[in-house]
Amino acid sequence: MKRFTGSGAEDNRLRPEDRAAHDWYRFVLSFPPHLVRTYLDRFGVTAGQCVLDPFCGTGTTLVECKKLGIASVGIERNPMAHFASRTKLDWNIDPDRLVAHAEKIAARAAVSLRDDGIADEAPLPLFASNGATVAGPLRELLPEARAILLKDSISARPLHKVLVLLEALANIKRREFSGPERLALARVIVQEASNLHFGPEVGVGPPRGDAPVIA
Repeated sequence: MKRFTGSGAEDNRLRPEDRAAHDWYRFVLSFPPHLVRTYLDRFGVTAGQCVLDPFCGTGTTLVECKKLGIASVGIERNPMAHFASRTKLDWNIDPDRLVAHAEKIAARAAVSLRDDGIADEAPLPLFASNGATVAGPLRELLPEARAILLKDSISARPLHKVLVLLEALANIKRREFSGPERLALARVIVQEASNLHFGPEVGVGPPRGDAPVIA
């Protein structure tokens, strides 16, 4: 029996050349794409065969198979991981039109935030406005949605920005762009806007009073 071993800690990291395809949204315990390529090569998998991943997560194996022209089937029960995997496998989107649509949504959300007296990106201290005030109460999740979150997993102001952006996404929705736009937002929520930390278990770290969301 062959034994497949890595060469060190670097083998578990996402390589720069893989980020475009895989860094949309990655589960914290995902294995790296180059490991999939190594196994496909060592097992001699070719385009005439089909790979089954019964716990496909966010689609690392499926994406790598698609890049190599190998048929694959994935099964995933977790709805968020299933959504991420399905979205990452949709390569029929025009990137220029996607960016243009995303910019339109960002502009709409930025106007809403300005009306609320909130900037998406906090100004540098020397240029901060002393008179800026929030026009009204910050938006909150409905109780049933709030109940499923870890306590203090996202602070009030970043959450307000997320809800404003979600409203803009709903108001200017284009079905063909909905998947990648919502997946990009999910990535921002988890990695940039929330108070979550991974080490490797999920926990709540120090609160972020503010964070850019639309940017």
